[in-house]
Amino acid sequence: MFLSFILEPLNAFNTIFQTDATQIAILIPEMNRLLRLFMAKFVLMRVIKSATDLIKVSFADRSVQLDDDILAVGMAMRTMLADSDDDLADSTRTRIFKSVRHFYVAIVEKMVKIFPFHDTVLKDLSVLNADPKLRDTWSPTMVRNLATRFSIVADDEIEHLVEEFQDYQLSPDDDLPAVTSDSRVDTFWAEMGRKKTFVGAVRFPLLTRVMTTLSVIAHSNADSERVFSMVRKIDTDSRSQLGNDTLRALLSCKINTDDPCYAFVPDKDLCKAAKVATWNYVREHQRRSMSVLGDMNVFLF
Repeated sequence: MFLSFILEPLNAFNTIFQTDATQIAILIPEMNRLLRLFMAKFVLMRVIKSATDLIKVSFADRSVQLDDDILAVGMAMRTMLADSDDDLADSTRTRIFKSVRHFYVAIVEKMVKIFPFHDTVLKDLSVLNADPKLRDTWSPTMVRNLATRFSIVADDEIEHLVEEFQDYQLSPDDDLPAVTSDSRVDTFWAEMGRKKTFVGAVRFPLLTRVMTTLSVIAHSNADSERVFSMVRKIDTDSRSQLGNDTLRALLSCKINTDDPCYAFVPDKDLCKAAKVATWNYVREHQRRSMSVLGDMNVFLF
């Protein structure tokens, strides 16, 4: 019962790494949110709120942990414990809550050890987030650091990049692409790249170049794993003689087509090109076959 309760937020966090949309901008806030969520289940609220750095909270200290009667164990487990008051020995109840505390301490220790909470590049990458409420919290230094770190713009373009970023921060929401809960980071910055000034010039050329480049940084290897899975479904035992060019073309069609295959209606030009390619292949195959037969005749006779 306890595991069913506690694994749900972990599974929700794991789904971030399964999506193909750019998530690199939200990794730091999501890691902090998950850490706070788990600490709140067994650590006193005042201790968490007063901490300037979450990873320095002494969460393993029993004096800062919640009492058994308010320790987060899930409604199903809490109900079971309440219904079995007469049948459950005090020592067993104590052992249950002790195990729960060990679990919480172990999982938070794992987060603190593995998660890159203080990674400066990840912190700077949060500027990709298009949320209007966060726009004023970013510093131009973050954009400058990223552009220099990944060599996206030349040194003499850095100041122009900072000016564009400040222009972006000071722009009213109505002057920028609309942002909703379903908005993708890469889509937002692609639309930003189409923004023009009154004289028709591109408004944010350097800023969108930097942001769209940063948007392709992978937040996990899930996308690569999906590609390998597609290749295995295309390059089967019955199609093991496919050439690399054919395999690459089929994979490209699979990745770049959102509609189901049965909904695809080829136009006349495509059908004509396919027929021409087929006839050319057949003629070439016949020519090579006749050439092989001729060589065999010379060899035999």
